[in-house]
Amino acid sequence: METVTDALVMRNFGEDLRVERVVAKGPAPDEVLVEIAATGICHSDLLCMSGNLPFPTPTILGHEAAGTVAAVGTGLLGSYSVGDQVILTFDSCGDCNSCKTDHPAYCHDFTSRNAPSDLSDDGKPRLHMATPDASPVWGKFFGQSSFARYALVSSRSIINITASCGLALPREELQYLAPLGCGVQTGFGSVMNSLGVTAGSSLAVFGAGAVGLSAIMAAKAVGASIIIAIDLVESRLALAKELGATHVLLNSGTTLAQDVKDIAPVDRGVRFAIDTTGVSSVIEAMVQSLGLMGKALSVGMAYANPELKIDINQMIMSGQSYLGCIEGDSVPDKIIPRLVEEYRNGRLPVDKMARMYPYTECNRAIADMRSGKTVKPILVW
Repeated sequence: METVTDALVMRNFGEDLRVERVVAKGPAPDEVLVEIAATGICHSDLLCMSGNLPFPTPTILGHEAAGTVAAVGTGLLGSYSVGDQVILTFDSCGDCNSCKTDHPAYCHDFTSRNAPSDLSDDGKPRLHMATPDASPVWGKFFGQSSFARYALVSSRSIINITASCGLALPREELQYLAPLGCGVQTGFGSVMNSLGVTAGSSLAVFGAGAVGLSAIMAAKAVGASIIIAIDLVESRLALAKELGATHVLLNSGTTLAQDVKDIAPVDRGVRFAIDTTGVSSVIEAMVQSLGLMGKALSVGMAYANPELKIDINQMIMSGQSYLGCIEGDSVPDKIIPRLVEEYRNGRLPVDKMARMYPYTECNRAIADMRSGKTVKPILVW
């Protein structure tokens, strides 16, 4: 089976995406062909476009999507039906110790399964340009490459919300759920899984983008009494306040850590903190803002300067800890149905941080995200 689709192709690092016609052959037995309704743009996509995560080109990116099943591989006929509504997420093997113990984000094959693949079958590409030379295109980014109207998706990258939630959503509502598969589950899972934020506790969130705002909504849901949002953009701080932050701080540079500690004096600082920026100086301020028995978490990759200066003696004497986390240490088929219900019940208003763009305006959406004008751009197909 061949499907001709519009796709946003990255030809070279540092260049705009191009709308091009691509042929997808499949699905393979362990794949589903999904008609994409909408795709969120994530900072990981931008990092790849800039060359911070190098791999062969041309490539189709995109890894936050929602859509409907268009065709089912022969090995999955009992699990999916044409027309099922699905949310797409990261891929994992399902067989390693991490996957078997409910930590699929730390799958032993995470890199190979989520980096772009050449999708070759007996030396013939299953994803190629719709041109006479049929030049190959790299795909299956995060098991999906959903910057396309149609995507070949790995089985473990699919959450069937028709089956798990018993829902048949209007298309516009489904489109708003696209970011649940990465940014939202990262923020929400970081609070629920990695940090274990508790009712009545304090949390500082450094960076009020989509991940940070999702963490704020999660902290509000669990009943944290102090929720501090820190950012450089005043409009994002206003949105953070609307979504549940009790305090907001415009990044004050050298006094930032003390400014945070002054808001939470009971334990001489905050009990929990999350950094989404990946900026070393901000991460250091996050650790310094911790109170007694405080726990800090990094979810933003630090590509520019990954080295930190941390006072180990202070951490030992205060019983503090500093952790890293990917994808909120989430189990997608457990957390995403919950996030759908939270959204449906009005407790996870992701639509307030999102803005829809036609996919043909993808480069404007990316520019708006980079400038801070838009928190979470969603491309509509």
